[in-house]
Amino acid sequence: MSDPTTVDRYADAIAQAMPAITYRQLELVLAAYRAMLAGKPSEIAAIAADAGWDSGEAANQLADWPGVYLDEANQVIGFWGLTVEPISTHVVTTEAGSSWAWCALDPLFILPLVGARGTVAARSEVTGTPVELDVAPDRTSTSSPGGDVYVSFLVPSGPFTSDVRLTFCDYVLYFNGKPAADRWTSEHAGTTAMPLDDAAAIGRAMAERLRQASSDQAA
Repeated sequence: MSDPTTVDRYADAIAQAMPAITYRQLELVLAAYRAMLAGKPSEIAAIAADAGWDSGEAANQLADWPGVYLDEANQVIGFWGLTVEPISTHVVTTEAGSSWAWCALDPLFILPLVGARGTVAARSEVTGTPVELDVAPDRTSTSSPGGDVYVSFLVPSGPFTSDVRLTFCDYVLYFNGKPAADRWTSEHAGTTAMPLDDAAAIGRAMAERLRQASSDQAA
């Protein structure tokens, strides 16, 4: 059972570190996530069309946001926690394709936000044991061998910037059981570890907060 106090505290802290967006900007965010979940570099014009944006306006907006990565052809290859390049051990697979998450929390937040179901194949920090998850908009379960899955967390110290992968993502990892998680967090100041149920609840709460915040700005 998820601890509401823990879930709210972390969901609030992480949501506040993300850029504030309007309802219209949320449509662009969702389109960018759908493009990344397909697992291929995406033309900005294609993301803009999916979101109902002008391509030039979308290009300007993406350029203003931190955590957006383009290749030499000016195609989007990474956006807010997802990339089409193998930069991590967190492989996210949906009906659209496969991509890589920057950290353990990203698929727990992104899939509920876009309303998609998928699987996550990762490896436990410390032991290297496979971690396998089934993530849906309303629940997350695991079929991992070797015990319960834990997730490490770090409370953001401020708004996310282009350095988010170094300052936050590198501290949010999967572990096959509490002993491995406790060993790692004891060696990394400021981190804590929690069961997968709590981490998944934080991801869903973040998605709801982002949707609500964008709706409030549209009102």
